Amino acid sequence: MKRCLLLTVTLALACKPLPPRGAVPVEVAAGLPRLVLLPDDAQDRVVLSATVAAGSATDPIGQEGLAFVTARAAVLAASPDALPVSLDVGKDRVRFEVVCAPAQVERCADRLVGVLTTPRLDEVSRVVGREVASFSLHGLPPGSAALASDVLDRWLFQAHPYGHAVEGRAGALPLFTTAALKAFWTRHVVRASTVIGVSGPVSGPQVEALMTRLRALPTSLPPELVLMRPESFTGRALLVIDADAGSTAIAAGAPLRANVSDADDAALVVAFAAFSARGASVGGARDAFVGSRSGGADTLGGLLAEPRQQGSWQVRARSLAAGDEVEATRALLADLERLVRDGLTQPELDATRVVLQAVIAARRKDPTAALDAATDALLAGTSDPLRLLPAALDALTLDQVNDALRRHVDPANVRVVAATHGAQALADAVQRSSAVGTGAAPLFGEVFVRSAADLAR
Repeated sequence: MKRCLLLTVTLALACKPLPPRGAVPVEVAAGLPRLVLLPDDAQDRVVLSATVAAGSATDPIGQEGLAFVTARAAVLAASPDALPVSLDVGKDRVRFEVVCAPAQVERCADRLVGVLTTPRLDEVSRVVGREVASFSLHGLPPGSAALASDVLDRWLFQAHPYGHAVEGRAGALPLFTTAALKAFWTRHVVRASTVIGVSGPVSGPQVEALMTRLRALPTSLPPELVLMRPESFTGRALLVIDADAGSTAIAAGAPLRANVSDADDAALVVAFAAFSARGASVGGARDAFVGSRSGGADTLGGLLAEPRQQGSWQVRARSLAAGDEVEATRALLADLERLVRDGLTQPELDATRVVLQAVIAARRKDPTAALDAATDALLAGTSDPLRLLPAALDALTLDQVNDALRRHVDPANVRVVAATHGAQALADAVQRSSAVGTGAAPLFGEVFVRSAADLAR
């Protein structure tokens, strides 16, 4: 049987902690939202965005999904001719974005200001938001790397504000009332928790008019959100998800404590990108993206992923044919061990640096990508990766990269998720393979089996 193995490496970088959201000076709360302005008369479009510190980590206990449903309800258009608003809900923030032609700047501003100051939070929009969340929870392709990666992310952050899907829990979604959505919006969408982004051919008076209209936002202090560290663990554990799929996907990882502002940030980006470019031990090929969100992006596009107060690293394998699962799991962990033990070579570092610099240069030329990175960084209190990383990459030495790997990645202490058809059979095979008389220690200290439906509850 021909094997097809595709390995993906995800690096989820932790960021400098956000300031406690209750500890905001009164004069800041009463001022206008912060502004990121990237004017460029050569662009053929205008991008207006609002990034608000109101992601899924702010969901109240028992109301997981409230941030997502509220944001989705808020952007539902009241008329068919309204400009579309793109929505991106993360763990720490939510972003609303409108794109239009230069001649439509005022119309763009009307739509964004309307979402922020007079959101549509009625019964119809509540039901739509709830149904979108429910579909998203059940809509990941069974057995896909996205499913395995998302479940792993939740497992790594269990008993933590990040420990549930951005869309929430299926059991909590029907409990949300319109009043709950309105109360959440009033508490979180305030001046001090909002960053406005403007990119493209805009004039000073147009920007001033937009910011003046945002005086309608409340001046109250945003709620405090202080995130704790995820629970620590030792050893390896495997969670096998019983999904209706023709192939198996595997994700392995652990929490990451590197800070986006220190040298280890760039070093880890390079190390994991280079690892993904190596040939796989078990057939096929590898690709990679880096960032703080699981679920995938274009190659290396996760450089623009949401900065999180706490991140994780992941390595992933997918498109595993039946019978290859145990061997592929062993190979994935063995390759990770070799990466940490032996490190990169100088040619790998040089080649990866060239690729990353090219990706960053392309992102900086994209007005939407550049604006998203800058607004995320300002809200999170971190450095803009598109401006920080080029110099940091150039300054990296091979010793710095390999030392960073050994400080932050321990292949002996990982969590692994496998999404497959016939979960119990795979779990049994892993345990038998680990115990056969080679004298080696078991591959996993613990093995669990769950259904995909159970994980959405």
